[in-house]
Amino acid sequence: MMKATKVLLTVGLIAWANACGNSGTPASADPQELALLRVEPADGAGDVPRNRLVRLVFNEPVLPQSVHDQSIRVRIGQTRPEGLMLISGNVVEFDPTVTEQGGKHAIGFPAGAQVHVEVPLQVPGSPEPANNFLQNVEGNPIAVASGTNEFAYKTGVGWDDPVAGAPGVLGLQFTPGPNSLGQVPATAAVTVVFTEPIDPATVVLNENVFVTNNTVTSPRFQDPVLAITFFDGSLTRYTFAPVFGYGKGPFNMMVGFIRPGSPDAFDPERLPRDLGGNLVRNFTFVETFDTQFDPNQPNVGVLSEEFQTKAFEDANETDAAWADDPQFPFTLVSAPISTRTVRIDANYLESLGAEKDLRGNCPSPNVLVGPDVQPPLGLPPTSAGRRMQSLYRAVELGGSGTVIGARWRTLGTIGAAGANYSRVVIRLGHKTSDANLTNVGFAAEYDVDGFVTVADTPYSVTAQSGGNVYIPWPVFETFFDYDGVHDLLMEVRATEGTATQALAMFIAASGSTCGGGPFPKTASSCAEFYSAVPGCYLNNSIGVRRKQGNFSSDDPIPAGTVRNLPNPAPAVYLAEFDLAQTRSVATSLYYDTGATDPDYVSPIVVPLVQSSGAQVELMWSGSHDGIVEDVPFTANINDVDGHRFIRWRANLKANYITGGRARIDRIEIPFAYD
Repeated sequence: MMKATKVLLTVGLIAWANACGNSGTPASADPQELALLRVEPADGAGDVPRNRLVRLVFNEPVLPQSVHDQSIRVRIGQTRPEGLMLISGNVVEFDPTVTEQGGKHAIGFPAGAQVHVEVPLQVPGSPEPANNFLQNVEGNPIAVASGTNEFAYKTGVGWDDPVAGAPGVLGLQFTPGPNSLGQVPATAAVTVVFTEPIDPATVVLNENVFVTNNTVTSPRFQDPVLAITFFDGSLTRYTFAPVFGYGKGPFNMMVGFIRPGSPDAFDPERLPRDLGGNLVRNFTFVETFDTQFDPNQPNVGVLSEEFQTKAFEDANETDAAWADDPQFPFTLVSAPISTRTVRIDANYLESLGAEKDLRGNCPSPNVLVGPDVQPPLGLPPTSAGRRMQSLYRAVELGGSGTVIGARWRTLGTIGAAGANYSRVVIRLGHKTSDANLTNVGFAAEYDVDGFVTVADTPYSVTAQSGGNVYIPWPVFETFFDYDGVHDLLMEVRATEGTATQALAMFIAASGSTCGGGPFPKTASSCAEFYSAVPGCYLNNSIGVRRKQGNFSSDDPIPAGTVRNLPNPAPAVYLAEFDLAQTRSVATSLYYDTGATDPDYVSPIVVPLVQSSGAQVELMWSGSHDGIVEDVPFTANINDVDGHRFIRWRANLKANYITGGRARIDRIEIPFAYD
C-alpha cells in the first residue's frame, strides 16, 4: 500500500467496564436493551490480516432483519467496501472476502485504506427512522444513556491462510476454447487454475510463470509470449492474454514455472505463493497446447527496459534512483521520502476582499457560513459558524510537497475553558493566476485547481493559559499534493463552539488612532492592521493575513488593543505546514523500434500492482528522428503510433504513512508493423 489500514469502529456507548475487550454487559445498559460486548480483532491490534472478519458480539440475539447498511455502516471514505454481513445469534460478522451476491473477493480489505464501522444508537429524540437501528429479537433498538466508544485496529499487507498446506495447479483453460482438433485460436487467452487463492504479487509472467513458444522449427523457439495478466476475485484463476497473439502458427506453446533453456536460473523461493506464504507444491508443472494457423497475425516487436544499466536514462530530467538503489537493485525506484516543516508568519497583508475595503471602507465581516451580519465592535456573531480563508505564497512554502498536517498559533490567550466544535472542515487548493478572491458572502467557491477537503471532523481546543500557543491539527485524513508553483489557499470552516474560548484579536476602538506600543504610528500604516474609519475593524476570520510591521508576535499584547471573541472559529494566524516530498520523476532517452510505421499497444509494466499504496503514472512521447519531439508527453500510448522513436516519463509517488516507495522492475513496449 502497503501501508497499514486503520479500521475504526465508532459505537455510541458510554464508557464500558469492558472497553478493552473484557466480557460482560456494560454496567449502565438496561438489561432489556441490546448492548455491544466486544469487537474482534481487539482494540489497538496491529498487523491484522486483511481477510480477517470484523466480529461484533452482543449481549443477546440480534434481529436479522435489522442488520443492514444503515444499522452497521462499513465505509472506506464515502464508499462501501465489498463484503457480506453474517448473523448468528448474538454475533454479527462482516466478511470482506465475499460479495453480497455470493461471489469471491479473496483480497479482503484493501491495504492502505481507512475502514470505518459505525453502529448507530437509539437515543432520546433521535431523528433517524427506527429501522435504521440494530434491534434485538424483541424489537428493542440498541440504546444507552450517553457517550461514545471507539475501537481501532490496523491491517497489515498479509492474509490468514484460508486453505491449509501448499497450493497446487489444476490445469489450463482457454478463451476462446479449442476447436475439434484441440487447437486454440492464435489470440486465445490462457488461464492457469490454482487449487486455492494465490497472492497476486507472487505471480509475474515470464519471471516465475512462463508462456513460451515450444516449436523447435520456429524462429521464435523458446521466446516468451508478451501478454497482459488478469486475475479474478477468487485469486485462483490467473489469465494471460497475448498482446499480439502467438503468431501465424501453428505452434506448440508451453506453460510452466521454469524458464525454458535456463533451468540453472530456477529459484524455488520465487515461485507463486498462496495467501499464507506457502510455495506452490507442483513446481515442475508443465502443460502444452497447440495454436491454430492464422495468416493475419502481424509482425511484432518489443522495446524492453529492465534497468540493468543507465543507458536510456535522461539524467537531466530524472531524480529517481535508476538501477543503483541498494534496496531495489536493477529497478527504477522513487527517492526516499523526506519531510520538512514550514512556518509562515502573517508578515504581509493579503486580503480575500476588494482592496478598497482595506483603505477607507468597513471591510465586509462575512464571518458566517450563512447570511452577512455586521456585529457590534469586538463581538462575534452567534449564528451557525465561522469561516476563515488564508492565502500562502509559493515562495513561503518553498517548493512542492505533500501537505500531511498543519498547526496554527494564536496571537493572544486561549481561554481556560477551551472549546469544542462539532464539525470543522479544512480545505486546501491551488490558486490559479486569475482566481477570483472576492467572493462576497462566500457565495462562490475559489477558482482553484484541485480543491481538496483534508479534514471534516469534530475538533477540540484544549484549555491552556498564556499566549502564542500552537494548536496542532492531527494528521489530515486526506493529504494534499502541493505543486510548489501556485499559491496555496486554505479554508477553515467551523460550527460555533460549545464553550467560550477567548481569543485575542487586535482591533481599533471607535475613533482611536494607531498610537502606542510597537504598532506603526502613521494612519496609512494603521490601515494595514484595521480600517481607519471609526467603528470598523479587520477580523482575521474573514480572510485577512495582517502585516506585522515592527510588531513581533512574541511581544506582550499592548494594552487597550485587545477584544475577546467568544466561540471563535479555529483561527489561523501563524501557520506551520508539514510537507513530505513524495514524488520522483524519471524520463528515458529515445528508443528506436527499427520499424518505419509502428503501432504501439498498452505497455507491460512490472510490478503490475504497487505495494504500500505507492503509485506509478506513465506518459509517452514520440519522434520520427529521435531529436525533434513531434508528440508531447501524453497518457495515451496510442497517440505516438507511427513514430519510430519513443520515450517515456514516470511519475513515482511514494506513500508517506508506510514509507512505501514506488518502483518499476521492467517496462515492455510492444508494437506491430507491416
